[in-house]
Amino acid sequence: MSGYLDLVVIVQYYGPKAREFYTGSKKAMDILREDLLTLKLPHPKREKTLIRALPGGKGECSFMWAAVPTISTLRKHLSTRICGQDPEGARRRLLKELSICRLSLRESPGGT
Repeated sequence: MSGYLDLVVIVQYYGPKAREFYTGSKKAMDILREDLLTLKLPHPKREKTLIRALPGGKGECSFMWAAVPTISTLRKHLSTRICGQDPEGARRRLLKELSICRLSLRESPGGT
């Protein structure tokens, strides 16, 4: 398989952290960056990041990398860290500690 993909990561928060997304504070981006460090995920560019409040007291961050080669270190790393096996539940426990209720990776055909 060759070509390019657009990679979108979605991080959904609940609880006290989610409140920062309702206030529109700069702190929401700081929370995201700190959590990405903890999860060992790369930081997106600020202009590629969308932060919004969701119903039910949740907050969501989504960010993307456009036109990433199908065979790339970035894609492999994101896929392994977000979608990889978690037989002992370590990732699930870490997400709960971070007040993250959803972490997902979406891939779609991208431009060249």
